[in-house]
Amino acid sequence: MCGFVGFTTVDYDAEANLAIVRDMADRIKHRGPDDDGYYVNDRIAMGFRRLSIIDLEGSKQPMRNAQEDVTVTFNGEIYNFRELRDELRAAGYEFVTNGDTEVVVHGYEEWGVGVFERLRGMFAIAIWDDVRKQLVCARDIFGIKPLYYTQDGDRLIYGSEIKAFYAHPKFTPAVNRAMLPQYLCFEYLNDSQTMFAGVHKLLPGHFMVFKDGQMHIECFFHITYKIDEPKTLDEWADIVNEVFDESVTAHEIADVEIGSFLSGGIDSKKSSPKSPHSTISTSNSTNLPIRAHSPSGRTSPIGKRRSAPRSFSTSCPSSNTTWTSRSARRRPSRCTSYRVWQASRSRWCSPAKGLTSCSAAIGSTTTSSSSRSTSRPCHTPFAPRQERSPKNCRRFMAVTSPCAAPEAPSAAISAPS
Repeated sequence: MCGFVGFTTVDYDAEANLAIVRDMADRIKHRGPDDDGYYVNDRIAMGFRRLSIIDLEGSKQPMRNAQEDVTVTFNGEIYNFRELRDELRAAGYEFVTNGDTEVVVHGYEEWGVGVFERLRGMFAIAIWDDVRKQLVCARDIFGIKPLYYTQDGDRLIYGSEIKAFYAHPKFTPAVNRAMLPQYLCFEYLNDSQTMFAGVHKLLPGHFMVFKDGQMHIECFFHITYKIDEPKTLDEWADIVNEVFDESVTAHEIADVEIGSFLSGGIDSKKSSPKSPHSTISTSNSTNLPIRAHSPSGRTSPIGKRRSAPRSFSTSCPSSNTTWTSRSARRRPSRCTSYRVWQASRSRWCSPAKGLTSCSAAIGSTTTSSSSRSTSRPCHTPFAPRQERSPKNCRRFMAVTSPCAAPEAPSAAISAPS
């Protein structure tokens, strides 16, 4: 997990802008404790916090091309970066690092915004194009990696987490009261808006181009279905197994020891036994066993947490889990996630292993929970029990197409094709 921040430099001088972007990056230091980097010119300020997974000594960010007219900050992983690197090398590009970030740099040089549909992975990307004097941002098709922004005329502030915006003197936080009914009903917001007035999240599978105070947002990914009717159920089952195994293998590309956060579902049972795992389970019992799975597949206990159900919930460090949350979404599971992270850290980040960071405990492979169904019962406290129905929930919900652009000013922008 990494994180980036940035803003258009329309208010202050270079020295002040550098101080602001550093402060913004410090607000999300928990996302990247291993390294930081900054780039400031007369139009843009960019900051980055890194958790090193691939090419530990190289791949510093922000990363620039040889001509120094394309600057990239990138949070996530590109699983097909080796294939894209070979393709770009064949096109004449030279690579000086072994990581996936440089693929984004040269990919944008070669394909422009078309690079995003070629990327297989989880990512949030910010690119400053110094030739066209425009900022280009993109988010992966599932929205695994976060990207928030707020615009006021020529001023654009963006980042991996909204809390970083507090470091910018021109940001004034205010509650988005219009979205409060939807949040109380569904416990999350379904479109581009957030609980901060004027702050949006870039929708999954979209890119945005910001130039001369104008915003252009476009969907780069469209779901298509092609069903091969002649195939039998067994043939489809074999295909699913092959695709799943290949996907897990692609997720294991790393230059550090990796682990997995697993939920216990189908994907967890299919996960590669090569990765160490720590699990925690809760029940009516007061015993909370925590076990680790070794690379050989054998299961061995690494400790137990004895706690009554009440004390288990109250022992969750709410201040830490709340501060590191990216958005206003009720997630009781964060307490169990925090506990299993503690167990993993104590085992896999031990001094005996010579590990100083938690790259091994917070592995490079993560799974994202799917969005909650819009047909779930409504639990708003303002409605009588008989009125708590999906029908009443939907009246608070602005249903949008997955590729609908958020409510932001749009204009035609000269984006490279």
